[in-house]
Amino acid sequence: MIDDLYDLVLNDNGFLSKLRCQNEFDEQIYLNIKSTLQHLVDEWKTTESIPPKALLIIIELIDFLSGGSKFLNEEDKIKVEDANLEIKDIIYSLYM
Repeated sequence: MIDDLYDLVLNDNGFLSKLRCQNEFDEQIYLNIKSTLQHLVDEWKTTESIPPKALLIIIELIDFLSGGSKFLNEEDKIKVEDANLEIKDIIYSLYM
């Protein structure tokens, strides 16, 4: 499942690549990221452990979403801001 998250986020055709290189917020990939991440977080709550590879993927994702992109249109900039908050909320749910 962590490899799936990696592919969704960091693969050559992944979410961040489309944001960086094509200035496109791919809604379907983002929804898959949220779903996969939520499943993993539920798992991590049980084990009380986050694998290092997953942590690095999450850091990369949040880092990019926090910085945004000056090349996105206004609608996509708002989606990126909202995505940043949603991903953080999923991660914060580890402690609730």
